[in-house]
Amino acid sequence: LDRRIGGEARVGCSTDVPDGGPRTVAGRDVASFCREHAAAAPACAIPAVRGRFRDVPRDASHAVRGQVRSHERMEAADAKYAMATPVLGAGKLEPNLHGKYGKKSATERRIDALMAKFSRMVGPSARTRELLRNKDIVSLEAKGEEYRKLREIEKKKKAKLEQEPWEVQETPADEWTKRPLDDVEKELVQQALGRGPPGEVLAMHQKTNLEVTRADFECMKPGQWLNDEVINLYIALLQERDTKRKVQNKGPKCFFFNTFFFHKLGSNGYSYKGVARWTTPKRLQQKGADYQCLLECDKIIVPVHLPAHWTLAVINLRDQQFEYYDSLGGADSEVLELLSHFIEDEAREKGGLDLDTSEWKRLFARNIPHQQNGSDCGVFAITYGDYCSKDAPFQFSQADMPFFRRRIVADVMRGAVD
Repeated sequence: LDRRIGGEARVGCSTDVPDGGPRTVAGRDVASFCREHAAAAPACAIPAVRGRFRDVPRDASHAVRGQVRSHERMEAADAKYAMATPVLGAGKLEPNLHGKYGKKSATERRIDALMAKFSRMVGPSARTRELLRNKDIVSLEAKGEEYRKLREIEKKKKAKLEQEPWEVQETPADEWTKRPLDDVEKELVQQALGRGPPGEVLAMHQKTNLEVTRADFECMKPGQWLNDEVINLYIALLQERDTKRKVQNKGPKCFFFNTFFFHKLGSNGYSYKGVARWTTPKRLQQKGADYQCLLECDKIIVPVHLPAHWTLAVINLRDQQFEYYDSLGGADSEVLELLSHFIEDEAREKGGLDLDTSEWKRLFARNIPHQQNGSDCGVFAITYGDYCSKDAPFQFSQADMPFFRRRIVADVMRGAVD
């Protein structure tokens, strides 16, 4: 008891005393002070003192921590005091030093009084007094165990996503627009989604200098949101396919904007100047278009990135209408109004025409395939654009999304879209 109480006293009054030196409290020797104010403690009291100091704060000296946590010294002290002094009488029912309910002995009550006196003399910190009073402190071990369990749950979820089978409805319902993957394309998909350096560039588009790394392809796994890099490179491939189809006189003439266009057009209010240079004849040719002005197109396809959601908008010049496709069934009229202002300014600046779109229809597609989860909106959006550019009916559903993810990866890896 002398050693333990003396160690606590050293916290506040004699931290500069080297190990092995005299320990004092208020100018007096600790051992003599204890003998005056307390009888020798029984064996049952020693673990109680140890329990009281289990949460010693960081400002305590190393000597105190070493004494509190040394089991060998505790056992020796227990044996010494057990032989020297019998257990004293019991007190009333109240929480004991271990935090459990039971009868508190007179010796324990005397130790409490002595510890309180030491606290007044050496002045422990407020944090120390709080730890001594609080019986419900969650230990660091408990917190560590809880954190470990949470990490294991997250690892299991990730492993489940990675193990989710890709071979779900390999052949989609629309047989004339998409074909099954051949063996070479399946190998490309495995290469893109397999292990390897995250920064390794696996696909590149020469005309637009777009690159897709292995880390970017992670978004094509089930349950992941698509990113701009994959969408923009796939859009560039759709633009090249559209140019080839015009030579064959197939389908409407389309132009595809990338994912940054609409953000630049209306993120801080409508601004035509922010995108005016995007549609110069030189920029159009760089993207693979074979015309000098957007007004020569039949359809202008615009991917729209809303907060945590992808949708698609179409300026249909051929039918004089604006179309909005949302896989969640939404209807954002503001998007179509911004595009209405854009095409009017584009006609005036690039074509010298006074175009009035106030009478054009605003169509919000309803009878279209809708997503049934929270992660496939990007796949739906670019699939809408793919089908719109060919005037193809939307003969697909949520069940086809795993196949479309693989189809997109294969097309990006081989650098072409059928």
